[in-house]
Formats: sequence, C-alpha cells, structure tokens
Amino acid sequence: MQSEVVVTGRLKSNNSDILREAAPSGAGVALLPGWLVATDVQSERLTRLFEGYEVNPNNAQCVTSNLARVT
Repeated sequence: MQSEVVVTGRLKSNNSDILREAAPSGAGVALLPGWLVATDVQSERLTRLFEGYEVNPNNAQCVTSNLARVT
C-alpha cells in the first residue's frame, strides 16, 4: 500500500544542513537521512514521523521539532 503526504511551507531547500538546523527551530517537517538526525532524535531535539513507513530506500527519516504539534 502506498500513501502520499503533501507538505507545504515557506522554506524549501535541497541542503540537508540547512534543513537539519531549521527543523528543530519549528520551521516544519524535514526529510533527512537517518544517520544525519540520529543524535537529534536520540536527544529528543527532533521527533521521527511515520516510523512505520519506509519513505525511501536510503533510510531517510521524516522529522519535526518537538516544539511542533503533530496531529
């Protein structure tokens, strides 16, 4: 089964470093490699989204700030 989640916002970037710094500031959702955000997730700086889903074969993680309200 395939699902699609549409994400919109003011910040768009193809630079993972920019997205990694923006997400914990409350800028929204970021799709980043698991190895890049592992420390942030472990320290609860970021929260993984869609844990039960594989977002791509390169082990990317969809994360957002713990400050954000996910409903």
